[in-house]
Amino acid sequence: RHMRLQLVEDEAERLVGGMKRMVRQGIGASRLRRMLPPRLGGVESSAGMMQRLLLLREFNYEPDIMSTPDWLWGHDHAAREELYDAMVEEYEVEARIDAVNQQLDYAQATAQQLKEDAQHRHSMFIEMTIVLLIAFEVVVEMHALGYIGWLPTAAAAPAAHAAAGGGDVVQAQARG
Repeated sequence: RHMRLQLVEDEAERLVGGMKRMVRQGIGASRLRRMLPPRLGGVESSAGMMQRLLLLREFNYEPDIMSTPDWLWGHDHAAREELYDAMVEEYEVEARIDAVNQQLDYAQATAQQLKEDAQHRHSMFIEMTIVLLIAFEVVVEMHALGYIGWLPTAAAAPAAHAAAGGGDVVQAQARG
């Protein structure tokens, strides 16, 4: 029980450490860093982190860690049960299980917050895109109705300049 719990604790520490790195680096990370695997300097994805978190939470349902072994049940095993209880107390198994669950709760809350932040950023991007498309459509429609004109083209620019009083420059260019 102690060794299996030790493995779970180690994985929980790696998970929480990865979550902390993701919070520090992942929010402002470039697309390239998000695409690279973590061992090549990339940022771990929140989906992979969430999957590891959910798999790690399953230790609460493993009978080897959470319950008293079957070989202790019975009336003739009182000495074994005392020894087992002393070992559980010595290795602080219940306190360690509570600590691991607390770490996993922290990691899950952080992952949920990161997910909500990403969804909010995506929603804001979609909303801004829609607003820009509507504004573009309004400008195109106003041009089609004749309320606004496009900027003069390169061929019409000298004539517009001459009409505005810059005829000397246009005439000098025509002569040269």
